[in-house]
Amino acid sequence: MSKSTTKYGLTYAEGTDVPDIAYWTKALADSTEAALTAKKVDLGSWTILALASGVTVYTTGTDARLIVRNGWAHLVGEVKVSPDGALTSGGGVTLLAAPLPAEARPAYRIAPQQASSGNNHWALVVTAAGVVSAERYGPSAHTAAAWLPFSASWPVA
Repeated sequence: MSKSTTKYGLTYAEGTDVPDIAYWTKALADSTEAALTAKKVDLGSWTILALASGVTVYTTGTDARLIVRNGWAHLVGEVKVSPDGALTSGGGVTLLAAPLPAEARPAYRIAPQQASSGNNHWALVVTAAGVVSAERYGPSAHTAAAWLPFSASWPVA
């Protein structure tokens, strides 16, 4: 068994550069953690959002989820909308039972395009009032079984 030494509060085999490498690595980790703490970086947690009437989760585990962290809101999920034809090329359906909380709302309306079943696309619209809706489905007709996955991020004040 080789001899060991203790340096910087950690034990190492003698005759290696490990203590100095470990020291600088730990110093970097400590300073990074201090900087993140000083900037109040928050990893936050995801909140499952209630869906509006006629909107259901596409499959288990794909609930609409929201997280706000580090000045950004992130919204993800997969839903189905009924009845058939509810999403016409120009019409929209509100997806959530309530508007987003004030701290998660964008300063202006956003409408990122999303892919759907087949070759269809749609827009996930999020208004400054926090209303989230599905709009402009096509080119095919919308069915109640259509897969509407979504993912959007935006800066918040």
